[in-house]
Amino acid sequence: MILKRIKLENIRSHVNTELEFDEGITVFTGKTGCGKSTILMSIEYVLFGSNAVSSRALLRRGADKGRIVLEFEEGGKKYIISRGFKRKGDKVSSDPDAIEVYVDGVKQDIVGRENDLTEFVCKVLNYPVSSAKNLFEVTSYTKQDEIRKLIEMKSSERQEYIDNILEISKYLNTYKNLKPVLDYLKARIESFNLIKTEMENMEKEIVEKESELLKKKGRKEILAAELKKVEDKLKEIIDKEEQANKEYNKLKELRDRFLSIKSTLERLNKSIESEEGRIRNIEKEITELKGKISSMGETKDLKKIVDVIGILRGKISSLEQNKENLALEVKKLKEVGEGKCPVCKQDITSDHINKVEEEYKNKSKKLDKEIQKLKSEIEVLETEMEKAEKKERISSELKEKEVLLSSLKERLNQTLEERNALESEAQKISFDSDRFESLDKEIKELSSKKLDLTSQVSSIKRELEMVNDEVKELEEEIKLKKERYKDLEKEGKNIKKLERLLEVLTRMREDIRSIRDVVRKKFLNDFRQSFLNNFEDIRTENEYVVDIKDDYEPVAYGNNVEVPIDHLSGGERTCVAIAYRLALAKIAAEMSSIHPSELLILDEPTTGLDKEDIKQLPVILRNIKTIPQILIVTHEDVLKEAADNKYEISKTNGTSEVIKV
Repeated sequence: MILKRIKLENIRSHVNTELEFDEGITVFTGKTGCGKSTILMSIEYVLFGSNAVSSRALLRRGADKGRIVLEFEEGGKKYIISRGFKRKGDKVSSDPDAIEVYVDGVKQDIVGRENDLTEFVCKVLNYPVSSAKNLFEVTSYTKQDEIRKLIEMKSSERQEYIDNILEISKYLNTYKNLKPVLDYLKARIESFNLIKTEMENMEKEIVEKESELLKKKGRKEILAAELKKVEDKLKEIIDKEEQANKEYNKLKELRDRFLSIKSTLERLNKSIESEEGRIRNIEKEITELKGKISSMGETKDLKKIVDVIGILRGKISSLEQNKENLALEVKKLKEVGEGKCPVCKQDITSDHINKVEEEYKNKSKKLDKEIQKLKSEIEVLETEMEKAEKKERISSELKEKEVLLSSLKERLNQTLEERNALESEAQKISFDSDRFESLDKEIKELSSKKLDLTSQVSSIKRELEMVNDEVKELEEEIKLKKERYKDLEKEGKNIKKLERLLEVLTRMREDIRSIRDVVRKKFLNDFRQSFLNNFEDIRTENEYVVDIKDDYEPVAYGNNVEVPIDHLSGGERTCVAIAYRLALAKIAAEMSSIHPSELLILDEPTTGLDKEDIKQLPVILRNIKTIPQILIVTHEDVLKEAADNKYEISKTNGTSEVIKV
C-alpha cells in the first residue's frame, strides 16, 4: 500500500488540512502537541475504524462533525475511502453519511456502516478482520516508544509475542485431536488380538463376530436415522435463515427510506417555518396598510381633483388676463390725454380719465378677490390631491403585498402538501427497529447453528463411512473364518499393519507436540537472514557482528566474544531495532499471506536516543531500500536531512497549519 493523499476536517487541532504523499521519506516536524501524531492516528482510523482509534479522541473539541478522506494505491488500483463521526450530546459515533469508497474513480455501493468499510479495506489489503490493526502495526506502523521495544523485551515475552504472530499454537490443537484416533486404533488392535487369542474356539468367535456385525449394522441404522434428522434440521435452519434474511432486507429498505423521508421532512419543516414567518410579516404589513387607508377616511377621485384644479387655474389665468387688459386700456387712455378718443371719437377729459381709472381700480380689486378665492380653492384641492395621491400609493403597495401574500400562501400550500404526502408515506412505513435488531441477532444465531449442524453432518457421515468400513470388514472376516482357519494368518497381517500405523501416528503425535520448536527454527532461519540483510544495508558502524539466537534474541559479537545488545552504541542499537522490525514485518506478512509492506510509519523514532544517536538516524533511514514509502513524525529538526519531502506543522490558537518546506 502506497499512500497518496489525506484530508482532515475537524480532526483534533486540524480544522481543514489536506496533504499529498509521495514515495521516499516524508518527515513531519514541529513542536510537541502541534498535531503531528494526529495525522498518523487518522491514517489508522480511516483504515480500520474505531477498533484502531477512538473517534471521540479524534473529533475536534466543539465540532459537531469530523471527516477523514484517504487516497492510496494497492495492487495497481487507486482507492479513496472516507470515514466520519458526529457528536450528539456527550457521545461521538460513526457518521454513516460520511462513509464513501471510490475504486479508480468509480463510487462503490458500500452500506453506511463502520464495520462494512473495515471489511472492505481488509479485503483490499488481504488482512484478516479480527487482527487487522495488530497486523498493520506489526508490518507498517511503529508507534512512539516501540522502535526498540522488541529487542529490549524479556526473552520469554519476546518469544511469546512472536509465537502469537506466527500462530504456532495451532499445532497444539492438532496434537490433542490425534488422541481419539490413536485410542480407536488401539481398540481395534486389541479387538483383533482377542480374536487371535481365541482361535481355538472358532465357532464362538464367529458367533461373536456376527453379533458384533449386527451391532455395527444397528449402529449404521442409528447413524443413518440421526444423519437424516440432522440434515432435516439443517434444511429447516437454512430455510429459516433465508426467510429471516428476506425479512431483514425488507426492513433495511424500509429503514433507509424512513431515514430519507425524515431528512426531507426536517428540511421541509424548516422551509415551512420560514415561509409562515414571512407570511405573518406580510399579513402584519397588509393590516398596517389597511389601517393607514382606513385612518385617511374618504378621499375624492384624484383625476377629478386634477381636472378641477386645471379648470380653476384656467379661470385664474383668464381673470389675470382681464386685469391686464383693463390696465392696458387705462394706459392707452392716459397716453391719449384730453381730446378725441381714437376709438369712439368722444371727448376725453381729465374727469373722464379719473373716472375710468377709478372704475379700473374697482374692477381690479374685484378681479383680485376672485383670483384669490380661486387660489384658495386650489390650495384646498391640492391638499386633497396630496391625500388622495398618498392613499393611492398605499393602496398600490397594499395590492402588491396582497399579490405577494397570495403567491407565498400558494407556495406554502404546495410545501405543506409535499410534507403531508411524506408524513403520510412515513406513517405507512411500519419499521420495527426491535424486530430489525432481533432479526440481525437471529440471523447470526442461525448461521452459527447452521455451521454447527453442518459440522455434525460431516462428523456423522465420517462415522457412518467408518462403520460401513467396519461392517464390510467384519463381513469379510466372518466369511474368511467360515471358509478356512488359515485366514487368521491373513488377519494377523492386518493387525501388524494397524500396529505399524499406530506406531507411526504415535510418533507423529509426539513430533507435532514439539513442532513449535521445528516451525520456530524454520522461520528463525528466514527471520535471521532477513534481519542480517536489513542490518547490513542500514548499519552505520562495523565494530560488531550481530546475529539472532534461537529464542529470537538479538546478540552482538566483538572479537568472537558475545556482547549484550545494550552495550552497543545508541546508533547501532537503533540499526538493530529497525532491522529487527523490518524482518518481523516481512515474516508476519508471509505468515498472513499478504504483500510485503511498502509503507513504514515511524512515530517519534528518536525517543530514548541521545543527540549523537539522533545524528546517525538520517543515514540509517536513507539506507533502508526495501520500503518505498516512509513517513516519520518527529520534533527533531535533524531528521529533515533524511527527508525527500518535508512538512512543518505549527499550531496557532488551537488550530494546526501544515506547510511544505
